[in-house]
Amino acid sequence: MLGCELCSIEIRVVQPVQFAILTVHSTLSRAEHIILNGSKVGIGGMNRRGLLGFIFLGVFVALVSCKREATVSRSSLPFGSVDLPGPKSTVRGPMQVAGWALADQPIREIAVYIDGQYLTSTSPKMPRPDVVLAKPDYRDARNCGFTLTVDTLTLAVGWHEILVQARAQDGATRDLAAVPVLVQR
Repeated sequence: MLGCELCSIEIRVVQPVQFAILTVHSTLSRAEHIILNGSKVGIGGMNRRGLLGFIFLGVFVALVSCKREATVSRSSLPFGSVDLPGPKSTVRGPMQVAGWALADQPIREIAVYIDGQYLTSTSPKMPRPDVVLAKPDYRDARNCGFTLTVDTLTLAVGWHEILVQARAQDGATRDLAAVPVLVQR
């Protein structure tokens, strides 16, 4: 992480290591210094274009000269998919909610909300061989599937929104899908 008191610069190496993504957030139009590996590095009154060149050169040198394997963060937020119910499905009686979720940290909880009200939760434990093939670098990919059964008899007839949310061990949370369903009797 690079940055000063008023700005932050994030560099993420994208796997496979072919390029780096650089993001600069700054409240300054001109930078006076940056912090590099905990040491203040003066860069005078360099403008942003000069600063970006300086940083890209530093990233290039770091990637070329580094002898150790880097730890790469893929995403800090959970991600996944909701397979059931399908969007605009018509449901009667018990409704199955199913899908998968992954994150850098293990997924702690899959929560289901109906019309913004918490209903129930589970944790992913079901095998998902399709996800293992697509996401082999995630250690929890083998058993990242989830399924829940929701009783729709307590819901009024009509349209409702099913929201499925994943929460990782570190508290990072993401809505996986908001699915409209039509409840009928």
